[in-house]
Amino acid sequence: MSKKITTICAIVVLILGLTITNVFATNVSNDKGSSKYGQLLSNNLEQLVKKQMNAYNWKLDNLSYIEVSNKVSNNNVEVMWLVEVKHRLNYDKAESVPILKGKLRYFNESKNNLTDVEKSVAQTDIESWKANLEDYIKNEQYMGEYVKITAQTNDQNEIIPGTIKEFIENGKDYTPVDEFIKVPDKDTQENSGYESLQSQIMDLKKLNKGSNSSSPVQPMSLVDIYNKEAAKDYANEYVKATSLYCETGPSGGVYQNPNNYNLVDYPTYFECNDCANFVSQCLVEGGIPTTTTWEYHTDTWVNANMLVNYMKNNGYGYQISRTAVPIGGIVQATAEEHVYLVTYNDGTTLKANSHTKDRYQISLGSGYAANYYAIHYYIEF
Repeated sequence: MSKKITTICAIVVLILGLTITNVFATNVSNDKGSSKYGQLLSNNLEQLVKKQMNAYNWKLDNLSYIEVSNKVSNNNVEVMWLVEVKHRLNYDKAESVPILKGKLRYFNESKNNLTDVEKSVAQTDIESWKANLEDYIKNEQYMGEYVKITAQTNDQNEIIPGTIKEFIENGKDYTPVDEFIKVPDKDTQENSGYESLQSQIMDLKKLNKGSNSSSPVQPMSLVDIYNKEAAKDYANEYVKATSLYCETGPSGGVYQNPNNYNLVDYPTYFECNDCANFVSQCLVEGGIPTTTTWEYHTDTWVNANMLVNYMKNNGYGYQISRTAVPIGGIVQATAEEHVYLVTYNDGTTLKANSHTKDRYQISLGSGYAANYYAIHYYIEF
């Protein structure tokens, strides 16, 4: 009897151990290994990710992390990891997610005052968000981010309690974790959904009245043919996270690996400065037509601010809140000249891809200074 109980307990412990390993799978790179302080601080890293998952309302399916650098100088320690997370959105259904609740509330309150075209555009927007949110709830999603933890040590090289500080990469800087993971409350998220759909319909009314003279069309009936999914899929295919530096080297802090780029269709890339070239490619894949002003190799194509201005001035780009910017939209940094392509947004958390820095499905924290633009391409039908 005692042997049976012992055997059963051993099996339970083994199963629990395998489960924990699956959730917190520590993958250490073969070339760098894991440093002494990396091992000592790894528990802090795992707790950081748990806190992040709770803030974002995500279910953690799997966590892996690779130590990419460690520095020890004058009793100061700094360890950096590439953290990779697989997660799902923690809601029972898409209609429970605040951003979609807000859009549905606007439609139900306003539908009797909308034209058939406006109803169609609103319903298309709602269905697009619903499909994405259902995907986030049912299927594993990926997020990659760079985390830095610092600490001070005593003369025995032991970490001094209370000196540990945690940061997550947020564009060109690192932001303290508690600031990075601040998210709007659910009422704010819902109101953002309401206001974003309301704003889209108001823009549509202006186009129908012909008040936007810079628009490529002045139609009475409109449909948005911009393929957000195609733009997102292109962005996911032609960049990956990398720790390789461009020609400026480590001092420049710009990561770039052109082996992941679409060099077949776009053989020219820009060393250390390829962000707008990449986003332009994504927009073309989504169906935005090129012109002599905006095409491969033109200044408008390769300059971040000129690209955004072109999209705004030609009726494709509409400024929107961070909470409500859809996939296929643009993030325009304001503290630096840089652009991203939005690849995920659940109303709480936004993820995006970029070249130089080459970043894949990174979360942009709440403190990131940027403007956000939804992309539409309205044509007559």
